[in-house]
Amino acid sequence: MQSARITLLLLLIASASSCSDRTSRQPQIHPRWKSLGIPVDRVTRVLDVSDEHGLFANYSGYRSEELLAIVSARLLAAGYEKVVCKQFDGRVFGFRKGNDELGVKIMDLPEHEVALGVFDPQSIDGPLLGVCLGKYTLGEPQFIR
Repeated sequence: MQSARITLLLLLIASASSCSDRTSRQPQIHPRWKSLGIPVDRVTRVLDVSDEHGLFANYSGYRSEELLAIVSARLLAAGYEKVVCKQFDGRVFGFRKGNDELGVKIMDLPEHEVALGVFDPQSIDGPLLGVCLGKYTLGEPQFIR
């Protein structure tokens, strides 16, 4: 009976420590985005659609303008040039380095969080980048049946 209690106590301690390990781990960010200097601190959530073609994450402790300035500066330092994008009310930006094209989108969220997306043409947001870089044009909304 005593050994059963000790075993149960050890299981509870192990369970509690593994739970705290899960919550203290930094969300997984693909090495491509880390190598470009995209901030990994203050990430509260990395969306499941994130991969080598796009990083879609929520951050706390930044204002959208501040995070955008950091990301833009790091992409410029990595050799990308900023491409003028007049669509999407100034919330989507294009960057180009040779044939490598990246889009950046940013949006304020409730609870003082900011959503950031950094993506290439093969990502889920690739069409946004295509519009931004002039590969696609936006037309009048159409009703689809």
